[in-house]
Amino acid sequence: MSKGLPEVLGRYQILRAIGEGGIGKLYLARDPDIEREVAIKVLREGLDDPELRERFAREARSAGRLQHINIVTIYDVGKHEGQPYIAMEYVKGETLGALLKSHQPTSLSRKFQIMEDLCSGLHYAHRAGVVHRDIKPGNIIISDDGILKILDFGIARLGGSGMTQAGMVMGTLNYMPPEQMEGRPVDARADMFSAGAVFYELLCFKLAFPGDLRTGIVVKILNGKPEPLEHLCPHLDPAVVALVNRCLEKQPDKRYADMDAVRRELVKLRRRVVEEEEQSQEAPTMISGIFRSLAIRIDSASLRLDYHPLQERMPVSPRGTDAGTSQSEFHNRWPRRPG
Repeated sequence: MSKGLPEVLGRYQILRAIGEGGIGKLYLARDPDIEREVAIKVLREGLDDPELRERFAREARSAGRLQHINIVTIYDVGKHEGQPYIAMEYVKGETLGALLKSHQPTSLSRKFQIMEDLCSGLHYAHRAGVVHRDIKPGNIIISDDGILKILDFGIARLGGSGMTQAGMVMGTLNYMPPEQMEGRPVDARADMFSAGAVFYELLCFKLAFPGDLRTGIVVKILNGKPEPLEHLCPHLDPAVVALVNRCLEKQPDKRYADMDAVRRELVKLRRRVVEEEEQSQEAPTMISGIFRSLAIRIDSASLRLDYHPLQERMPVSPRGTDAGTSQSEFHNRWPRRPG
């Protein structure tokens, strides 16, 4: 396949490139058979391992069984000029990674909703026997309608032990659980650790485990702890801090039983946060109402003080009370007594 922008991949007409990752490229394409836009993922040039290509297609077909609102749907797999590709749902929106970089203001309850949706999608996948293995903000997209979608199931589950044939760890180091980094067998709780790192970053806009290989990221993941979340976000409910910390436990057995258990905890916490946010919104309204009430009373008092009972019996000269002020202007300036 040409290194430039291909015109077609299988039956799909390529429109433009929309992304590139460690092992794949992503294109926006058009399916002429049903006239819809799709996203096409292909392996990067140079990944010529036949087993890797076969597992790419096989795992993509496995992920194609997943039908969930919080998971990007896989439509098709195929090969073009010997290069495997995956055709999937095209979602208009921004990745969570892009939203975090922009530091867009988001309410705490909305952040909890994002966490819940991520847990919901992952739990569904885990029940189907699919472990993502590369959960990170860049693999989570928020559609223009506000719906969270998990990306890249087909590629992320390539390695049974989290490692390629060449012995390279697969996944993104900053979000990778210790067992995956060490090449040990992983299960659904590996995704839980990665989700915990995403939760941490979503709450405080900082990486739980910053750095790279040169700065000791492996040691941080295996033995270190993230900066205490309660120091970065003192306003957080301690129960939220405890939830994130439990997801980030080094030993899988110390984490939650499954992602649904995490989601249920988040639901309870979000309800509490929503109540607090509603109360904080009501407080300024109540204060504003009190001031308006006081203003009306003060204004009414001033009118009563300004009114003179002899006003109606006081003669008014044709020239008015003041020089240059007519009788009609005088009465307009002073409110009439009701009745």
